[in-house]
Amino acid sequence: MYSEESQIGDRIIAALSYLTGGLVGFVWLVIAFLTKKNLRGFLHYHVFQAIFLSILYYIVSALLGLVMQILSVLPFVGQISGRIFFMLNMPLFYGFSLINTLIYAVIFYLALTSLLGKYSYLPWVSNIIAGNLKR
Repeated sequence: MYSEESQIGDRIIAALSYLTGGLVGFVWLVIAFLTKKNLRGFLHYHVFQAIFLSILYYIVSALLGLVMQILSVLPFVGQISGRIFFMLNMPLFYGFSLINTLIYAVIFYLALTSLLGKYSYLPWVSNIIAGNLKR
């Protein structure tokens, strides 16, 4: 879905929010708060989605690390889970693992759609963001 209200500056900030893990969007939110200006709906959506995805990535990474530490103690399960973890994280293309490639593909998709002025959609995540931003 294209946004009629998106301007080129909003598109660039939205794309940079995804590429920096939400940092540019967070700084832009602070600037908007200090200057008492409201963000347009397009930028608001993308900034909050970028921040939410960064927090979600951190939480999932921490939980998977904890689960892998717990599973490594178990004799047979630890070996199987260790091999699966290794296979998903071993370098395949120019030093990038399968998981890295998937993460970068999602980030590229989000940044590209925001540059094109579209509301990008990721199942579950976009539904949460859109539901919380309705005014």
